[in-house]
Amino acid sequence: MDWCDSTWSPVTGCLHGCEYCYARRIAERFGSNQMPIFTDYPVLDEPVRSVGINGGKIQPYPFDFTPTFHRYKLDEPQRWRKPRTIFVCSMADLFGDWVPDEWIDDVIKSTQRALRHRYLFLTKNPERYGDWLERFEEGHIPDLDEIENCWFGASASNNAELERANRSRAQWVSIEPIRERIETDEDQFMEFNPYTGSERKRWAWVVIGAETGNSKNKVAPKREWIDDIATACADYGTPVFMKESLRELMGDDFKQEFPWEV
Repeated sequence: MDWCDSTWSPVTGCLHGCEYCYARRIAERFGSNQMPIFTDYPVLDEPVRSVGINGGKIQPYPFDFTPTFHRYKLDEPQRWRKPRTIFVCSMADLFGDWVPDEWIDDVIKSTQRALRHRYLFLTKNPERYGDWLERFEEGHIPDLDEIENCWFGASASNNAELERANRSRAQWVSIEPIRERIETDEDQFMEFNPYTGSERKRWAWVVIGAETGNSKNKVAPKREWIDDIATACADYGTPVFMKESLRELMGDDFKQEFPWEV
């Protein structure tokens, strides 16, 4: 991916049912089509392997897109010595309503055991950030000295989802796939700072991407949709990152900005 260095998916699977979901297509294509023998969602302490020589290959999606906790993957970031920007759970929604609190706690605790990395979280259920952060702030989640290396993002494909993200505690937003023209007034891109009594930018980062794949309902964005967002980001001092799916559409105005030094 052009906006991160690595992906890390200690949890896979999702129940949102988005028709444009690339992750579901991948999981179902490369899954093992096994049925979990658990009453709850599967928790794996070791990988599932196919039958074969030397124990067979690791099956990354043994239950296809059923929510699954691959607990054996929690120590992966600790083994990566060079600092990376890591997209967490690219094959799931870690903050989906169906995900147990314990899974979220364990994943974020793991990020604090490898502080050299930057971790990007993304959810279509950003209200749960508030619930989780409230438990953390009240001390119900121990063993976390800091979470500054975690960036909590919200996914939005239209105005209604962006407004929902705006009301949450998400720090950045990914408008992907963009499926309609986004309102770019101050209500969406600025917020009131109660400590200074002044306005400040709402988003630390805005990512934009077009829908990919061959869906019959695929929405092709118009150039002015992207221009509107890029102009608003420039006005409000917000870095904007256009994904490769927009390079041809945007031409010389294609931008890939980060809120940190690259």
